[in-house]
Amino acid sequence: MTLDHGVERLIVGNCLSPNVSRVLREDFPHETSEQMVFTVFTELGEDGVFCGLVTSQEIAQQPNLNFGNLIKNREIHAVPPDASVFQALNTMIQEKLSALPVLNKLNKLVGVITHQSVIQTLTQCEQDCQSELRNLRIQFEIQEQLAKTRLAQLNKTLEDLTTKQGLDLIEVNLLQLGIEALTTLLQVRYGAIGILDESDESGETHKYFGHTGIT
Repeated sequence: MTLDHGVERLIVGNCLSPNVSRVLREDFPHETSEQMVFTVFTELGEDGVFCGLVTSQEIAQQPNLNFGNLIKNREIHAVPPDASVFQALNTMIQEKLSALPVLNKLNKLVGVITHQSVIQTLTQCEQDCQSELRNLRIQFEIQEQLAKTRLAQLNKTLEDLTTKQGLDLIEVNLLQLGIEALTTLLQVRYGAIGILDESDESGETHKYFGHTGIT
């Protein structure tokens, strides 16, 4: 049996179970939750050697044995913290294990990975992705609204420029620049230019009068 490669991107170090209790070989099991995993050591201190794992299900099957007897003659299957979850789960399936110790390069116990801890991690990842997606959607909607507002402002500006008033403003600016350029080119002190408006029935009047060098 193989597993979907979708979990291959997760590493074991991100999926450690919080339900782990450290015990000695000579200790006897006590009442515990179904998800608890016991890590068996020769000593409780830093110098203690890791001997194996015992699950609550194994304790239920042989409740009268101490932890040392529960792991007696049992081979230790372990994975490093940087191993993929895909690799760890396949090892658990092949060896028919519900929990797997995680050991570093010095063979020190880092933690325990279980089917439940993987499910919890994947569930949290899914929730985080959904939350990030919602935030991205909100940001997109905000940016979209800003873009619509800017587009409306540009359209309004363009509309203003295409009206007669807007064209008149462009015309006035061009004429003012023109008269200033001419006075500079001809090296004269004063200059003036005007546009006649022939639409007035009373006769020709100045639509615009531009000047430079004079008030």
